Amino acid sequence: EGDGYWAEILKDRGSDKPGKRVRFGIENFLLDFMSNCR
Repeated sequence: EGDGYWAEILKDRGSDKPGKRVRFGIENFLLDFMSNCR
């Protein structure tokens, strides 16, 4: 569910390697989100 949502948003940015690019972006986003919440 969540992965598909982010894949749609970041699809055009990581057209070369969508899987790695999208997962990398999601992990960075989650790390920033978690650190901001604390």
